[in-house]
Amino acid sequence: MQILRPVNHHVEHLTGFINEQTQDVLIVYLKVFEQNIWHRLFLDAGVGFWHVFSEKEIVQDAEEFEDELKADFVEKYNLRNCEILEANCQNQTHSHFKIQFHHGDFIFRYRNSEDIDSQTLVEFRETN
Repeated sequence: MQILRPVNHHVEHLTGFINEQTQDVLIVYLKVFEQNIWHRLFLDAGVGFWHVFSEKEIVQDAEEFEDELKADFVEKYNLRNCEILEANCQNQTHSHFKIQFHHGDFIFRYRNSEDIDSQTLVEFRETN
């Protein structure tokens, strides 16, 4: 599935909101330096959703998650100013997002790829 993607741009923000009890990643927001938009990624019922929002819309949207833990994936995975080589939502049996960098892949997926009701997580798979 091809989407309006931030490919060949550099990461400014990559954050998510996590349910503190379950550690379920509820949503991921991405902003790159060269675009004046935010990318909103989430998984539901086995499907990946990728929306593009304005700054004003993303602030309003994030209010829904104000009681959740905020995760700064830029800091956690050392992604500040990293160039995005590829970004897509792979809609297979159970969708997942993959954002590829020179030093690895940022992946937002279901914990159990066989269960669309399972929790979601974010991981970074380094490449050699």
